[in-house]
Amino acid sequence: MTPRTLKAFNPDSEVRAFIYQQIQELSEFATGLGAVVIMLEEVEGEKPGFIVNMVVSPEDLGLRVKAEGRNIYEALSLAKAEAKSHLVSLYVAMDISPQPKVDVIYQPPSSLIH
Repeated sequence: MTPRTLKAFNPDSEVRAFIYQQIQELSEFATGLGAVVIMLEEVEGEKPGFIVNMVVSPEDLGLRVKAEGRNIYEALSLAKAEAKSHLVSLYVAMDISPQPKVDVIYQPPSSLIH
């Protein structure tokens, strides 16, 4: 079995637009909680694909989502769906309704720390 190699993924403008679209769809559930940080990695090796790490700051909230997909769009969609599920559960537990607004931060690959 060939080991998997991870490398930072620098998205083109089309992928960046998709990232912002996914965040906007998530925005009504992340209001008032802080910024959404997204880190992208490309997986090389026997089973190539992409990994998306999504964190809703502040980090003491404890919302970290990691999703893998065959392509960047699948990985981003899975990460958004999981984050949305966690946020909805949080709001239900707090018995409040989300308000639409979110700050979006795209963390370029050069600032990733492994």
